[in-house]
Amino acid sequence: MKKVEGRGHNFIRSFWPILFLVFLQNVMSVFAMQVTMPIAMHEMPKTSIQDMADYFVSPAYFSLLSGATYLFYSIVGIPILAVVYYRTFVKTDSKYYSRYQVLAKAEKPCFSLKGFSLIKLIPGLIILSLGVFAIINIVADVMTVINPAWLKTLQDLEEMNGIGEDMGLPMLLYALILGPIVEEIAFRGITTEYLKRSMGFWG
Repeated sequence: MKKVEGRGHNFIRSFWPILFLVFLQNVMSVFAMQVTMPIAMHEMPKTSIQDMADYFVSPAYFSLLSGATYLFYSIVGIPILAVVYYRTFVKTDSKYYSRYQVLAKAEKPCFSLKGFSLIKLIPGLIILSLGVFAIINIVADVMTVINPAWLKTLQDLEEMNGIGEDMGLPMLLYALILGPIVEEIAFRGITTEYLKRSMGFWG
C-alpha cells in the first residue's frame, strides 16, 4: 500500500508545475494589462477614444502586452520554482533516498559539470542550434508546399503572440533567456523528478 501511495502521490504532484504556470501566466497577464494600458494612454494624450480603442486591439499593443506578461511571469516564476526545486529535491534528497530508494530508484539530482569542457560544449551547442534551426526551416518549407494556407496561419499565430520583426525587447529576452530557464526548472526539474520517483526508469 505504501508503495502505491508513494508512486501515486508523486505522479499527481508531477502535474502541479504546469497548473501553477498556467495560473501564474493568467495572473501576470492581468497585471501586465494594468501596467501597459496607462503607459499607452500616457503616450497618446491627444488621441481620440476610438483611436485608442483601436490601438488596444491592434497587434502592436498585443505585442507589448505579451512581452510584459511573459517578462513578469518569468521574473515571478523563476524564483518560486527554484526555491521549490531546491527545498524538495536538493535540500531533502537524503531523506527521500533513505525512504524511497527502493520504491522509485530515481537518480539523485546533480548540478555538476564535471567532465564537460566549455571549449567543446559551447561550439557544440551553437552547431546543434543551427542544425535544429535548419531542420525546422526544411519542415516549414515542406509544410508550405503541401498546404500553402499553413504559412498564413503560422504568421497569424506569430503576430497574435507578439513574435515577428517588431518583437520587443521583453519578448526577445523571454524567448532567448527567461523562457528556457522557466521550462527547464518546471519540467525537466520538478516534473521529471516527480515522475522518476513515480515510475523509476520510465520517468
